[in-house]
Amino acid sequence: MKGSPTASEYQRLKPFSDAFGVTSSFILSEYPDVAATAAIPQEELSDLLHARAHRQLKNPDDNARKLHQVAKDSYPLPDFLTPNTHTVIRMTLQQIRFLENQQAAYEALIKE
Repeated sequence: MKGSPTASEYQRLKPFSDAFGVTSSFILSEYPDVAATAAIPQEELSDLLHARAHRQLKNPDDNARKLHQVAKDSYPLPDFLTPNTHTVIRMTLQQIRFLENQQAAYEALIKE
């Protein structure tokens, strides 16, 4: 999953430095498509991102602006594909988190 299937411009515009980071994963898993984030006023979206990132984003206003730009520039996904595509993204992100936790557990065992 190089970019988000629900947002063709997600990888090019990079609203987050890490597409699989906590805040990006939150956006990809909680919203059915990036167009849903575009419906949120930019200032409100900026505050949401800043809070979700535990105040670690350097410029949440820029992240929110880029998300709006991704929604504007991306090819729209047909409505009938959105629910299933969103489910696949959420399941993939869950699998990535599971594997990251497994890796941490293995590394702890190796250290012992």
